[in-house]
Amino acid sequence: MGHKKLFILILVLMLVLTGCTGLEESGKPIFGDMSNIAYTIGDDQPNYLNDITATDKEDGDISSAIYFDDSDVDYDIAGEYTVTYYVVDSDGHLVSTSITVIVSDESQQGDTIHPQIFGASDITYTIGDPTPNYLSGIAASDNVDGDVTSSIVIDDSAVDYTKAGTYAVIYSVSDVAGNERTVSIYIEVVDVAQNTTYDIFYLNDFHGSILPDGDQLGFATIANLIMTKKEASPTSTIFIVGGDMLQGSLLSNYYQGASTIEMLNLMGLDAFVLGNHEFDWGLDVLLQYFDQNSDAPVHANFPLLAANVIEKTSGERPDGIEPYTILQRQGYKIGIVGTIGYGLESSIAASRVADYEFLDPVEWTEFYARYLRTVEGVDIVLAVSHGDSDYFNDSVAALTGDARIDMIYNGHSHQAYIEQYNRDGMDTVAIQSSSNGKAVGYVKLEMVEGVLGGWQVNNLTAFNETLLTGSNADMQDLIDYYLTEVQDLIENNIITAGEYLSTSALTTYMAKIMRLKTDSDIAFHNYGGTRTSVQHGTHMTVALAYQIFPFDNVVKTTELLGSTIKSLMGNSSMGYDTNINSFDDNTYYKVATNDYIYDGNPNTFNNGQNPVNTGLLLRDLFIDVLEDLRDAGNDTFYLNLDIPEPLSIDTYTQLQAFNREPFHVIINA
Repeated sequence: MGHKKLFILILVLMLVLTGCTGLEESGKPIFGDMSNIAYTIGDDQPNYLNDITATDKEDGDISSAIYFDDSDVDYDIAGEYTVTYYVVDSDGHLVSTSITVIVSDESQQGDTIHPQIFGASDITYTIGDPTPNYLSGIAASDNVDGDVTSSIVIDDSAVDYTKAGTYAVIYSVSDVAGNERTVSIYIEVVDVAQNTTYDIFYLNDFHGSILPDGDQLGFATIANLIMTKKEASPTSTIFIVGGDMLQGSLLSNYYQGASTIEMLNLMGLDAFVLGNHEFDWGLDVLLQYFDQNSDAPVHANFPLLAANVIEKTSGERPDGIEPYTILQRQGYKIGIVGTIGYGLESSIAASRVADYEFLDPVEWTEFYARYLRTVEGVDIVLAVSHGDSDYFNDSVAALTGDARIDMIYNGHSHQAYIEQYNRDGMDTVAIQSSSNGKAVGYVKLEMVEGVLGGWQVNNLTAFNETLLTGSNADMQDLIDYYLTEVQDLIENNIITAGEYLSTSALTTYMAKIMRLKTDSDIAFHNYGGTRTSVQHGTHMTVALAYQIFPFDNVVKTTELLGSTIKSLMGNSSMGYDTNINSFDDNTYYKVATNDYIYDGNPNTFNNGQNPVNTGLLLRDLFIDVLEDLRDAGNDTFYLNLDIPEPLSIDTYTQLQAFNREPFHVIINA
């Protein structure tokens, strides 16, 4: 017995004797991706630890604890051998996995290595169509004979092409020496003459509402619905989201949306349509999750759609954004065209959207709907627009022929509605499903003999869907994993609200904080930048501050003429605070505001004097005021309390602080 194998055996015996079997279903380590190794006799022996990783929910990266046993490998004799890897975490949990080492001898006359078959995958077949070309995309190779694709034999004798069902197809190939390899796939035979239904679930404007809060369901509950349905009917269940998914809570913002992306992976998301708040950190932050070659902590397993978003310099869509996606399910093709609402550039900080332009979503929805039907042979077309526009819905619902849209999904306005549009043939429906995970949109489509035959539409809550009363354990584990870094910020009370705080009152209060911090004469904050009111008696935590002021706006100052300031004071979309009783039209005064207002009104603020970007985040200013009031001896918070000066500023926007590997224990669907 080799020394390595003896060492591993001793290690295993020690763990058994101490009561650690390594067979626990939760909390055990997991290896990263591994692949088989080809070795030629006479070469240097393989580095078995190169690029091999292991992670643990509690310990993080434990790659340094990996051991391997290659004692079964004979590096002098051609053949297939097994190398086993072991890793143990700090709790004594032991796991193992194996790879195959293929040893070959270029000078050897005898050949004992089996050929390999590549590209075989499951197939969907519709009754009446031509028999599938099973060799399309298939290749076979051998260590001695080279390309042996022409020798592949296909056995589809078990398949009944006239009866719906799932059948096995076997590929086999042999080399000259007689070594054989077999691979099996499954073919799903479907009958379009039978009625086929699809359950489509939809979220819009989720704003990172991962945790339950009042009527906000939370991701563990939403996952209980969607993952249960996908597990029971994977080919008939579809999940899409309509934008503004990441920005809006501490548990999402802290990780720049990576936590939400990984949770959508877990739920098997099929399409993500771009919203205006996906620009809040800069579009490049989002796009890294859709670039499989980036060093982002998480990569999306679903496409990002926005057919009408282009870069101004190139006139093309940014890399990582697609106009549509096609799902092939139960013998039909379902096309999803995604757009962002026309004119929504104005709802994004100007500096974050300056390089992009949003074209007419109706025009591009029509273009790609026609393309999908005429070129891609799509049977159903869904239009998902992060916008709530009567013009869009009326125009898209009126499309006919090859450009016809079968269902419309909206977002952006945070409304919950179902609107029916009458037209020749079958009517269509537009649905929007509230915001922050308060409801899950549901559409059931039925295909009858190859034609869309009907639909049912509803917005689901715990009152009309029992699966929204439970919690998915895998999703809760993933949520708990991300919570470990921010639990204190969520739970620790800074100060208790001594009165009801409306969003409008908090808007004016934020203006007051900006004015005092920057020693300005007046400050402005937009009402739309304050998203949550606070009830009397509420514990005011860092997490709550993220809900109230979810956007990473910074304070900018400049000096404006009194006449300009008076005009701004008349803008009903903004609240303000000032210590000046009357502004002289021809006198300059110092003005503070956030970058959304500042950059969105360049003709106003760029004409000022002495502009300054302080770099201070509004939310951080608010948190520090709460802490300063607490430190001054206040147990409860009132808007009329004197704000301590000078303000001390800490930064709570960590965003990149979570340095551990992502939670890869979950196998994404």
